[in-house]
Amino acid sequence: MTVIRVLLAASLMTPVLATAQMAPSPEWPVTAGSAVRVESPVLGSGFHKGSVVTATYDTLLFQPKAAAPAIAIATPNIVKLEIAQGRHTNKARGALLGFLIGAGAGAVLGAATYTKPDCSGFICVYPDSRAFDASVGAVLLGSVGAIVGAVIGSHPRETWVPVAVPR
Repeated sequence: MTVIRVLLAASLMTPVLATAQMAPSPEWPVTAGSAVRVESPVLGSGFHKGSVVTATYDTLLFQPKAAAPAIAIATPNIVKLEIAQGRHTNKARGALLGFLIGAGAGAVLGAATYTKPDCSGFICVYPDSRAFDASVGAVLLGSVGAIVGAVIGSHPRETWVPVAVPR
């Protein structure tokens, strides 16, 4: 029962991730010099990173690299356009995921390795139950998992926001 309480408490501490889901930005035309990712059949498959030279209501002038010539892309040919809005890390998400994985593994390991202690002739001062061992394992490995997850999630990444492209 204690393991369930620990896991329930951990699940209630999860951060609200709704702020990470951004609506498309209605910023058209995109300002010149903005870093963008463009998905268009004109450029080939997948996203292509570069910068905006100019943008009008029907055309985007895109420069893939600093020395490369700019490419004009008509707005109907733009499948998806995203603009860079800074950098972010995933420390909290990594710590939470690491804690949950570590706590689950620790609970299973603690319960699996439980042995009834031999207290003959001595006073046993620690709890004697499989649930206690599972809880201790969950807390210990959950803490290690949270630290490892926070370290892994501390690598900064670009934040890309979708732009509504006129058709």
